[in-house]
Amino acid sequence: MNQSQAKRRRPMLQNDQRSRNQSNHRPITPTLITILTAALLLPTACAHHARVELAAATALDRLAAEVETALNEYHDELNAADRDKRAAVIDAFVNRIRTDHANPQQTTAHVQQFNDALDRILADTDVERTRMTATRDNIATVRDIAADLRRFAVQSMSLNDDLQRYLNDLLQPIEQPTPPNPHEPN
Repeated sequence: MNQSQAKRRRPMLQNDQRSRNQSNHRPITPTLITILTAALLLPTACAHHARVELAAATALDRLAAEVETALNEYHDELNAADRDKRAAVIDAFVNRIRTDHANPQQTTAHVQQFNDALDRILADTDVERTRMTATRDNIATVRDIAADLRRFAVQSMSLNDDLQRYLNDLLQPIEQPTPPNPHEPN
């Protein structure tokens, strides 16, 4: 703290003490001790919470990555199963047409069954796509939460640093220039 700040601070403290004496408030000492105790304990708590928040953010990022990997594997397996289903449906349709090509009623029934089977495969694909989109949105939300936790932890740490600087300034004795001692050699 420089001298101009110290000069400005002294009258404020004196005015504050006068107003306390005039209004019969509690003395400043217990309040000051409470504030200093809380201020000294706060940096430890902030740093502790920041570490926990960073660890939680890392865990959430790992969870999101694992869920995304599982989702991609599941999606690939479902695509392969859908390809196999389509191939089986087409194969069955071709075999039925070869067998019943002379019977127009049977051929018409086979075409309708073929369309129904393809519609069921498409409906399953749409459901899977909807679930995949929802899961991807959830993964993005988890990653956003992790980023917010990380940002909050960093802000907590910077708050901790600011608080430590403030307390250091507050607790340092007010430095006043000492006059040079004429008996002391330079």
